[in-house]
Amino acid sequence: MQGYSCSEPNKIKYAKQILYKVFPLVTRLNEDQLMEKEIEVKLKGVSILELELQDADVFCDSCGSYFFDLYRSCACGYVLCLVCRRELRDGQLKGGWKARIDGSIPCPPKHIGGCNDGTLDLKCIMCVDWIINILEKANRVYKIDNGYDDPQTCMEFNESCLFSLSAKDIQPQHMQHFRSRWSKGEPIIVHDILSTSSGLSWESMVLWRAFRDMTKKDNYNVNAINCLDWSKVIINLCKFCKGYSEGHVTKRILKLEDWQPCCLEQGEWPGHFIEYVNCFPFKDYTSPHNGYLNMAVKLPDLSSKPNMGPKMDIAKGGSVTKIHYEKSDTVNIMTHTNSASTTLNKTKIVKQEHGDQHEVGPQSQQDVVDPMEGVALWDIFQRQDVPKLEEYLRKHSAEFRHTGCSVEQVSRLLQVQRS
Repeated sequence: MQGYSCSEPNKIKYAKQILYKVFPLVTRLNEDQLMEKEIEVKLKGVSILELELQDADVFCDSCGSYFFDLYRSCACGYVLCLVCRRELRDGQLKGGWKARIDGSIPCPPKHIGGCNDGTLDLKCIMCVDWIINILEKANRVYKIDNGYDDPQTCMEFNESCLFSLSAKDIQPQHMQHFRSRWSKGEPIIVHDILSTSSGLSWESMVLWRAFRDMTKKDNYNVNAINCLDWSKVIINLCKFCKGYSEGHVTKRILKLEDWQPCCLEQGEWPGHFIEYVNCFPFKDYTSPHNGYLNMAVKLPDLSSKPNMGPKMDIAKGGSVTKIHYEKSDTVNIMTHTNSASTTLNKTKIVKQEHGDQHEVGPQSQQDVVDPMEGVALWDIFQRQDVPKLEEYLRKHSAEFRHTGCSVEQVSRLLQVQRS
């Protein structure tokens, strides 16, 4: 992607940052994998050299994270990452699911997603000893270079307040404060983001005409979701876009969720996609193709690569999104607001950055909000808030319903938002 490049001095500095942040994590991963291999050889009665693991490309059914290498899987298809495996053996996972005395893990009960019958066998993605080899190489640099400096504070911004600044005012020194806030999982607000763009229109009918011109399709149906009852609805894309622009008032609250047109980057909206990517703030982290601190572009060819988009969510009529937890860090970029007769529509574009490995990929979304507000509303919770959040939702579940609808049951409250 044009418009961004990382300088050689920054590459050296960032390489040290990556090494010192990732090395302890990979060391822990290697220890977990060795533990799993030792358990597996005892269960199968073979030596560590004779152990053969089947390879695959999957993500965890318990937490939704992608696998880097080793994981456990049942013949029924249920898969479990090493972190969830450790939490299970430590008794931190609920639902009556426990590891056996010999260290093996049974497939979980059906209400959790398993078959309640099989055993989770150890499988792999990478080549044998791949992690051990890279650790040996990294350890030499890790021990030699003692000059690494990783400042975590910046006096320009109040640590007790949200980190907020204009896109036009971002300077290189702001990266330090961004890293500090980002590492803590705190929200970061960058306003006036389109002031750095070329001025392409993000109005929904402009997008529709560009889509029609590129695809040569006048009649194109899409699957939408009616947010009143979460049922799926088939609707013409042109009609949907007109409803957004003209503010049609209907009994349905419609949303296109995780829509991923074929070849979005190369095809339907090439100009908008380029402008969208060029608007990303803090590109060293967020550029989806060559951000030097974006771990998604550094994954080896053999590893499991998550599908991070680009995707689009377009909505009208006061839509909402189910409460969920993301398997990635997320950036929302508002690109358009449109005042209609009774509603105010807004468009936002979303980019995801994968989990602890900081993988990045783009998305977009449009919603309807109160005409007096003219803003998007996100309720953001940190990971440590989840138990209290679940307690609150169970206590007040009857209040979270549409008029005339009753809450029949309360099961798993927080779902993984998957790509």
